[in-house]
Amino acid sequence: MSFEIKIWGCRGSIPVSSPDHIRFGGSTACVEININGNIIIIDAGSGIRELGTELIKRGTRVANLLLSHGHYDHIMGLPFFYPVYKADMQLHLWSGHTNSNPCTHDIISDFMREPYLPVSLDIMQANMNFYDVKEGAEIDLGNGNTAVSCATNHPGGCFAWRVTDGKHSFVYWSDHEHGDAEVDARLTQFASGADVLVYDAMYTDDEYPSKKMGFGHSTWRKGCEFAQQAGVKQLLLFHHAPERTDSQLEAIEAMAHKVFAGASAARDGQIIKLD
Repeated sequence: MSFEIKIWGCRGSIPVSSPDHIRFGGSTACVEININGNIIIIDAGSGIRELGTELIKRGTRVANLLLSHGHYDHIMGLPFFYPVYKADMQLHLWSGHTNSNPCTHDIISDFMREPYLPVSLDIMQANMNFYDVKEGAEIDLGNGNTAVSCATNHPGGCFAWRVTDGKHSFVYWSDHEHGDAEVDARLTQFASGADVLVYDAMYTDDEYPSKKMGFGHSTWRKGCEFAQQAGVKQLLLFHHAPERTDSQLEAIEAMAHKVFAGASAARDGQIIKLD
């Protein structure tokens, strides 16, 4: 049995590239979960482009893509995810919580059109299946693997996802603004006992109250608090602000580790294996 997590993109808002963004990377949100060859992808930020190249090399023919929401930094990579142009590829796309209620198909098709892109969804030759998910409903990802969702506090709506093989659990809790006691408690329970928790740590304690309230994101300290309350084993700080440099992230990581020993800052290319 193997349960492997790989970070393909951990940046928030917009991809970045500079000498100050090397060690943690600059691609936006994309996480791969490989459970005995069953490929489950969470979000299609710019990091999914490199993942697509890798999946073609592996000969992967089936994958599930769970979308947290339709903001551009979480879907911008899909037109450059090369497996969708392969006729022998089957891709199952799942999403649900948006306040405006567009279906999963429309989230993608409305993005893939003029004037945003020169091509439409029709150019994709893969067998693409779109599913609309209700919060809390368990979905079957094949091979005994399942996922369940929980709504976060984020403008326009967003899902956190919990993926499990019955033994291990991974929770993706990005794009969340703390402060609503009821929502925070519900999500903490949702993450309870997870082996790995990815959490939205876009802001620092100083930035959030002074300039960032209402933007739909959280802080590294809140991530540590929720991780402790949920009893998770490992916390990955995620959705790094585009302006956050490598040295700044290293400093945040060191502070977070003192608060919660299992905390670290996510890095593009990082692999976590659960035995």
